Amino acid sequence: MSDRPFFRLSASGPGLPADKSNTILIVPVVSAGNVSQLCADLLIHTLALRQVGIFDPGYYAPAVGGKDGEHSATISTPMELFGRSGGDIFVLQQRSPVLKGRKEEFVTHLLRTIESSGFGSVLYLVGSDQSARTDDQMGSNRYVILAKDTTRDSIMSTPLADLLQLPPLGHSLADQDDPEKSVIPGTGLARRLLRAPGTTPSIALVHYVAEGDNLPDAHAMATTVAETLKMQIQGWTQPPSWSFAITHEEIEGKLLKLYKRHTAALEADVSLHKGPFAARSVALKIGITDAMVTLEALRSWYAEARNQWVLATRALDTRIRHHNAFYNGGDAGHIQYLDFLRSLISELEEFMQKCDELGYEASLITAGAGFNCIDDSNLVSTSQKQEKEQCLIARHTRMSEYELSRRPCVQGFSEEEYNYTTALSPSLFVRARTWEAETGAVTTEDSSRSRTIVNPSAGVIANFISSAALTQNELERLLKKLPFVRGESMSAELIRGAVADTFRSDHADHTSGNCIPLLGGWVYEKAWSLPMPPVAWDALHQLVACAGCALGVSRSFQEALLVRRFAFVGGRFEDARRLGVPVPNCLPEGAIPRFPRWQDQCSPHEIAMRILGVWLAADNRKTKRSELKKFTPKAPHGKKSTYSEHEERHWAYMRVQRSDERLASFVDALNASQKFTVLAQHNTKPKPTHVYVPTKECDAWVSRVRSGTTPVARRSARWTTSTVFRMEIFEYFHKRAPEAKAGLTYLDETEILDVVVMDNANGEWADFLKSVGDMLLVACGYSSLDCMLAGEVLATAKPGVSVRV
Repeated sequence: MSDRPFFRLSASGPGLPADKSNTILIVPVVSAGNVSQLCADLLIHTLALRQVGIFDPGYYAPAVGGKDGEHSATISTPMELFGRSGGDIFVLQQRSPVLKGRKEEFVTHLLRTIESSGFGSVLYLVGSDQSARTDDQMGSNRYVILAKDTTRDSIMSTPLADLLQLPPLGHSLADQDDPEKSVIPGTGLARRLLRAPGTTPSIALVHYVAEGDNLPDAHAMATTVAETLKMQIQGWTQPPSWSFAITHEEIEGKLLKLYKRHTAALEADVSLHKGPFAARSVALKIGITDAMVTLEALRSWYAEARNQWVLATRALDTRIRHHNAFYNGGDAGHIQYLDFLRSLISELEEFMQKCDELGYEASLITAGAGFNCIDDSNLVSTSQKQEKEQCLIARHTRMSEYELSRRPCVQGFSEEEYNYTTALSPSLFVRARTWEAETGAVTTEDSSRSRTIVNPSAGVIANFISSAALTQNELERLLKKLPFVRGESMSAELIRGAVADTFRSDHADHTSGNCIPLLGGWVYEKAWSLPMPPVAWDALHQLVACAGCALGVSRSFQEALLVRRFAFVGGRFEDARRLGVPVPNCLPEGAIPRFPRWQDQCSPHEIAMRILGVWLAADNRKTKRSELKKFTPKAPHGKKSTYSEHEERHWAYMRVQRSDERLASFVDALNASQKFTVLAQHNTKPKPTHVYVPTKECDAWVSRVRSGTTPVARRSARWTTSTVFRMEIFEYFHKRAPEAKAGLTYLDETEILDVVVMDNANGEWADFLKSVGDMLLVACGYSSLDCMLAGEVLATAKPGVSVRV
């Protein structure tokens, strides 16, 4: 236990009451909707109460803030007592909940303080969950409940007697021996406070509320308190802090009206069609035939279910948007209602699907006579037609629904079965005839007649099913299912997959079942997941003009470095001229880019970084390095203006391959130089390996500030660090890398060396970049940019020499 006193009086406060008989202590309990705290705020500001004392903050979740509406250096603590000198109303305001492990201790100390402070009676303000009300509690939003050791007679002798006119909340706590029965849902510590022993008459005002905008509920509770205590309130004074929520309330109010309108429309439609929907659902589940319901009735059922499905979907969407935006997902009642809406939507979808199936069967049966095979009526006699019709009718009556839905067997497939099957499935018949017309008709020649007759046998269907050839219509339908057809353009990932499959090895296994032949090539189930050969990148360069998209489809860090390097070297002049991309003037003779379309505006030192395998992934070159502001206080209290200077130094985030010895020595040289501060780590798994960490955290400062009342005082003031780079900054950069945005992981990600270089000279960006670039050239053995370009171009052009990237 703490040695600090539980309650301490303020030195300048009005003090505790002198007369015990008529003084009232109002205690808001942290509960549902915070309506009790809001009500206490209204009473404190309307009655202009002052701070009497504070309670030990060790019992509550940490909370601190400024005085509401006051320009004062004092602060607000988790729990304070307010009152007025000579007044008989004292209000306790609790701004933070009690810690779980100190609840019993807190209740004991609080009641002991109340007993010893001279209060005549206690009024607890409690909010309770509106969704937990029973049927007997629907008659009112406000109830009262007496404390365990308080009787009605003891309350009648206090100013709280008028509260007894409100309905009681069940039985009194004195009659409830079972603690489980005395729980008031959503009321926090109210049950513990009311069940604890005490001699001070105590009563609780319970107000049922829902989570949301509870300001109207707070006004209603405060009005009840004012009427009970015979207070003459001309108008309630709201705390100034409430004014910040005006715009919030307007937006919340619009969404609230929208979802309530949709909910009301849905509930009205459900109430209107509850009986018919239930009967129809039962009928569809047990099975109905065309003799029991007509096609028009099914269409009407479907339209009504569709309308209710639209209403339910709108209500679900608007409720989720409203509660996610303003109430952190909503309470248990909201979640329960969402489950009801999802269940209703699922039932309606099943209902509509069943209507579709039955309607399709009814329409096929109705129109079945129109789907006949091509035949010459002159060759079949009337008696033969009648026999066929009788056979079809007899077979229709004895075949089960399962037999009708099965795929017809080619062996022993009679003409009657063929005609009936094609009548039930005209799509199959039409597709087979189309295929036959495109691939060559199966015909028989009759010597007695001059024209050709199409053989009405099941051979057409059998050949169509067994053939691998696609008709033009089927090819168009397959094309519509490709992802890029649905959008305005094909994604770079889709193009990359097609290019990678095109340049796959000729020795690939096509018998494993993961690919199918199409249009003279092979379509694979999964795209090629390994790096592509250079010739494939040449094809991708012609199809994709975005350099960022090219980096986003790279499968390895080495492949991404290759793309960045070949944007400036490694190509031929003929390829650049064919693509219509001019060669940059900064490159010497022979340094022709292989991927000129993926170039961007770069300085010579940035080009050197790309060619040498250094990926400059992020920097702050566009930041405003120094900024001066003047702050003038609004209050005319003789305060002087303050001059504040904000400064930010340049930094660069680079990625290199740690296996490259030249680049490893480059990073070592950066760290050894006094011009830079370096943070570096190997991207190993499961945790990265830190290579260079600043000795002091403040050495890696990004921005700093200093201020003074005069320019001279400002310039002589010490700098205060505002922001610094810690090693965790690399996680931030990784999330914004091209491969992370594309949802990929480099195959060689453990080979990446992440480096952040910070400018200790605190100069301009161009000077900082030049100093880093010059150190890179020296580490790679070059004396100038021209020497580097000549050397790298020569290394690329040598046959049999591979460039390390």
